[in-house]
Amino acid sequence: MAKPEIMTGLDIGSGQVVAVVAKHDPESDAPEVIGAARQACAGLKGGVVINIDETARSITRAVEAAEEMAGLVGHSKTVLIGVRGSHIQTFNHHGAMNIARTDKEITAVDRDQVVESTKAVPISPDREIVHVIPQDFILDRQSGVPNPIGMEAMLLEVDVHIVTASQSHLNNVWKAIARAGFEVEEPIYGLLAVGDTVVTQEEKGLGCLLVDLGGQTTGLAVYADGSVRFTKELALGSDAISHDLSHALRTSLLQAQKVKELYGAASRTLAEGNLDEEIEYTSVDGRTPRRLKRSTIFDYI
Repeated sequence: MAKPEIMTGLDIGSGQVVAVVAKHDPESDAPEVIGAARQACAGLKGGVVINIDETARSITRAVEAAEEMAGLVGHSKTVLIGVRGSHIQTFNHHGAMNIARTDKEITAVDRDQVVESTKAVPISPDREIVHVIPQDFILDRQSGVPNPIGMEAMLLEVDVHIVTASQSHLNNVWKAIARAGFEVEEPIYGLLAVGDTVVTQEEKGLGCLLVDLGGQTTGLAVYADGSVRFTKELALGSDAISHDLSHALRTSLLQAQKVKELYGAASRTLAEGNLDEEIEYTSVDGRTPRRLKRSTIFDYI
């Protein structure tokens, strides 16, 4: 019986690091989470590292806590890293190649070569291609082929979705991870990982919009005809609401976040309980008590 493979994943988000330890059972071909932890990090802003040492410390704490939960302390050497942030840029592209062999049967090598050919696209020298995701294969002008292997054609084309990231931002993340004592096994665009987890294949086929709300960024992904068609990172997240509440209520950001989570909602219609009740919180000095009607915070939200 094959031994389960242990994997460690890191998600570098907006102001926090999340670590997950999972085991992959080759018999079921599915990962099972056995440990997880999150660590607030002042070295991050919108998925971008602004302080390498602080980020490295948060990574170490998060991984150690996840390993302790999994009972595998000191096991992790390499990590899968989820990258996010407004430095991510994406676009769609097209590639093509002729099948010169007499049998015209498309092999896995042909498929990989035509996908690889799409990387020959002019991009800024300070950017790096993270993913090339096939959307559709086209055989002799016939589109809508999900997997061309074994089929025959003289012309093989492919439409792809390309994800690029800032090299300097990635290098800063790699340095923080290396300083924490780990090596990067593979970078993954976090929004696509979310999509593979929460969006079903049927939803991808029918067409849907995925909205992933973070603290300082919001990710958008459009799926249609079974694959991703558009992705975008917006430099705006739920922390904006906390900052607005902090100013409006004249309290600390921590208190504003607490008020938002305990008493707030996206709209009045979604709120539970009595909106006329009075809530109490402390002023920005951390001592002076303040009170206001719960309904008032919805004006700011």
